[in-house]
Amino acid sequence: MADSEKRGAQGRRPIVGCLVGDKYHDGDAMRETLGAVFDAIDVQPVFFPDPMRVPWDDLDQFAVLCVARCGSFHDGDPEWNTEKREQRIERFVHRGGGLLALHAGLANYEWDRPYVRTVRGRFLFHPAEHPEFSVSPRRSARSDGENVAAPFELAELTIRDEMYFVRVDVEHTTVLMDATHPQYGRTAAAWAHPHGQGKVVAYTPGHTDAVLKNAGFRRTVGSAVRWLCAR
Repeated sequence: MADSEKRGAQGRRPIVGCLVGDKYHDGDAMRETLGAVFDAIDVQPVFFPDPMRVPWDDLDQFAVLCVARCGSFHDGDPEWNTEKREQRIERFVHRGGGLLALHAGLANYEWDRPYVRTVRGRFLFHPAEHPEFSVSPRRSARSDGENVAAPFELAELTIRDEMYFVRVDVEHTTVLMDATHPQYGRTAAAWAHPHGQGKVVAYTPGHTDAVLKNAGFRRTVGSAVRWLCAR
């Protein structure tokens, strides 16, 4: 298959490979949400509840890789995101692929390894309860003199969620949205940047069923995927 066909050129639907679900994150709920989002923007998803089933030697068949699961298994199960697999993700993006790190796709990844070098941010902690956060665009989002926020439909949200507080390499990405709470303060909720010939978006909401069904959440995810698919 030609690269232009894989990437969705010439009228073909872009294909998005999706890693979904782990012990703490409902894969079926995420799959239902992403299925509806991708159908609305005419994108073809391929879901992988088991990361061992991902075609790691042929990621270039996808226009975008969506990672919506933690970086390792739990309770003594073996790690799936080996250094070699993380290198393949990094190479896929560098060669022109898109990467969406969605909620759990930011957790249990090491800062100094290839995946976080590509995403440029990772999970630190979340409040034990699910307090109400406001998620809003950062109006001054710019990178290299260009308004990176312009291509995105960034929906403001007021949500109760397992809101991630994150460490972000702000010198090498553009923060698009912030999550704020009067007690817990502020943290980045979305950021985006080019990486080699490809592009990356990270978006931290997405734990509870109510958030996954939220129309604004879905619009933002759809907008991110359209940007990642655009060539």
